[in-house]
Amino acid sequence: MALLHMHGLVEWYLFKSCYLLKDQSGMRNILEKATADFGHMNYMVTNLTLSMFRIFLSQEREDVKADIEFFEVAYAGGMDFNPVLMLETMACLKLRGFSEALELAQLEKRLAHARFTGHILCMQMCLAVLAELHFRAGRTKEASNDLEEVAAMAAEYGIHASLLMLPLTCLGLLADIDAELLGTLKPHLSRPAKLPKSSPLTARERDILRLAAEGKSNGEIGKALYIGVGTIKWHMNQIFRKLDASNRIGAIDKARKLNLI
Repeated sequence: MALLHMHGLVEWYLFKSCYLLKDQSGMRNILEKATADFGHMNYMVTNLTLSMFRIFLSQEREDVKADIEFFEVAYAGGMDFNPVLMLETMACLKLRGFSEALELAQLEKRLAHARFTGHILCMQMCLAVLAELHFRAGRTKEASNDLEEVAAMAAEYGIHASLLMLPLTCLGLLADIDAELLGTLKPHLSRPAKLPKSSPLTARERDILRLAAEGKSNGEIGKALYIGVGTIKWHMNQIFRKLDASNRIGAIDKARKLNLI
């Protein structure tokens, strides 16, 4: 089958094109055909590609739980047959709050490797994800520095599609860096370019506080979000600091007044 259509790369590019065009029907048709062609072969390369399709099509974590775990295991095992597909999917999971497997230190290490090999697309994607993580954590200066490199690559190489594949909320910072690039991206963005100024909490912190407001314990929150109790405690301390609260009740009350949960 022409080397499985070059390991599913043809289908991967077609799927991404439909994603950028917001063509849900086209994405599902590609998934269905690729599943019929490759799904029975149990070949790691195409299995990961099919999992990536399902992840990008899904709106709920539970619907693709098995695919997420499959990607996490492959990522931990260093299965980097297609570094862009792996990074793109792991970054998507991270930014959507579906997985914490992609860590900041690993991302910086991957960026260093991409710089060494000269892989421009991986460099741009790493920088975009780093910018988003910095932005969500309130580190605007670091986010702007990363986006300056992203914009420079877009200008030199004419590439910016990766910025539209990920749920980025930091792109509004481009207004002071490259307004032309922001203008190019804006018609395609389906999400706000900036987080609301009244939202000091990250998406993960808001999720944790929302569950806490429902009366869930740290253990129950950890199970719901697939993260450890120690991580929950760390996030809660960050929430208390940001909201100037001394306990959960105070943090929940202030968050509700600010319309954060």
